[in-house]
Amino acid sequence: FTPATRLGPYKARGIASWYGRRYHGQKTATGDTYDMYAMSAAHPTLPIPSYARVTNTSNGKSVIVRVNDRGPFVGTRVIDMSRRAAEVLDFKNKGKAQVRVQLIGPAPLNDKGAHLAAMNRELQRGTPLKRMIARADGGGTRAARERAAVAPLRRDDQADANRPRDREHRGARPSRDDARVP
Repeated sequence: FTPATRLGPYKARGIASWYGRRYHGQKTATGDTYDMYAMSAAHPTLPIPSYARVTNTSNGKSVIVRVNDRGPFVGTRVIDMSRRAAEVLDFKNKGKAQVRVQLIGPAPLNDKGAHLAAMNRELQRGTPLKRMIARADGGGTRAARERAAVAPLRRDDQADANRPRDREHRGARPSRDDARVP
């Protein structure tokens, strides 16, 4: 395996597996402590840390994970998921599943989960992946940044904008930007 040194388009199909208790609490390739209850993954070549969208092709469920480790090194598997990510994709009990993997972009080194959680909320809402990719890699083109900055809120986003999103807002009054991926 030769890890990627530059970001570029990446899409793959193959078998995903998951890893859990045996590695829980150990250091990952990025130096993070592996948490089997976090939305993370190991990939042999994607830049780390980065974000990837993984879709279980048998049921259509998708999740965005933070790639922060190397692996899997078993057979022809394309990605190893955390226990929690495998639960969300509904293959934890089976042990492996046929998936589609798509690179979104770089992840911050100090991500404590807030950015990843926001991206998964946007995925649930149906935000186009191109919009998330542009934001993940620094906003994309100037035109893409301007479109994202003036994008109208949908009705469900307006309701969400009236309540604090996460602990970063401790008492701060939410704004329209709180309903968007940072």
